[in-house]
Amino acid sequence: MLACGQPDKMGYVEYRCLQCGQGTHVVAISCQSSLCLRCAKVYVDNWVSQVSQVLHVGGDLSAQHPDSSRNVPHAL
Repeated sequence: MLACGQPDKMGYVEYRCLQCGQGTHVVAISCQSSLCLRCAKVYVDNWVSQVSQVLHVGGDLSAQHPDSSRNVPHAL
């Protein structure tokens, strides 16, 4: 976990970009552990994105229920 993302310790993968054609791009290998703060952030961000998509499937709730914001009694 301490060496996560460090190409000289964890290793790396080299890609040659076919679009820019300027040499190779180095991508460091991560440990992919849920105990590693760097890698756990990726898992949390993906989870939040999935939950957000599930909760917002219908889009804006006020557009689906236009009178939902006007259900407050006048007595209040």
